[in-house]
Amino acid sequence: MSQRVRRFSLVVAAVLAVPWTLSATGCKRDKQTAEPPDPTMPARRAAQAWIHCLEQNGGACVKDHSQLAAWDAYAILGWLATGSPTSILSGLRRELQHHTDSMSVQRRMVAVSDTTADELRGAECRGVDALPFEEVLPKLKASAEARMDYFGIKNDQMGSIIDGLSEEASAGLMGGYFVTMECVNAPYVAYVAAAPNDDHFVVAGMMMELPRYLGGVVEARDRDTGQLLKMRMGDSKQTSTSSTEGTVHPWINVFVEEF
Repeated sequence: MSQRVRRFSLVVAAVLAVPWTLSATGCKRDKQTAEPPDPTMPARRAAQAWIHCLEQNGGACVKDHSQLAAWDAYAILGWLATGSPTSILSGLRRELQHHTDSMSVQRRMVAVSDTTADELRGAECRGVDALPFEEVLPKLKASAEARMDYFGIKNDQMGSIIDGLSEEASAGLMGGYFVTMECVNAPYVAYVAAAPNDDHFVVAGMMMELPRYLGGVVEARDRDTGQLLKMRMGDSKQTSTSSTEGTVHPWINVFVEEF
């Protein structure tokens, strides 16, 4: 009798151990396959929604967000980093006056959106890469300072202007991303600036090519493989929207004199 009880006890122990072992194995497998969420995904979705809205409504997609002013500060810094010295000397005061008028900033964004909507309509774009502004803004400020110093127009006043614009751009754009949008049809690539706004992302601006301080000098695709070149590699295309000497900014082709 004792031997039967012992055999029964062993069988019960084995049966009870099976589900525990399977459960433990299953938990271990789940832990191995679990991946952290992509932190860039909300910004990519915001950029995707923006492109879809732009295709349908153009400038009507522009909302009155404070991030628009941050992007405008960013654009002026980009102009200082790439524009001709004569256009900067003659137009900087007017650009700064424009920058202090929120309605003027919004109207410019509407105009840019209307223009790019025609290019992007039917292009079938999707987000494929996201570059944090934490990597972009220091390069932009350093490029603007170096260029003003090279042309001999960097003084205390210019230094204060660059510092102020950089701080404003950082306040509105830090935590956001430049999202690379790959398109099936022309213009084949666009770059959307998605900035944090409370618990979601909004679009603060966009451009159709990379500025020089990010290496915007070559085509968007590798000539041998046809693969889209990533923004952080510092590569870009040149399109009909390329900067014209004397304009405000490489991706905002509005002559200074128009302001």
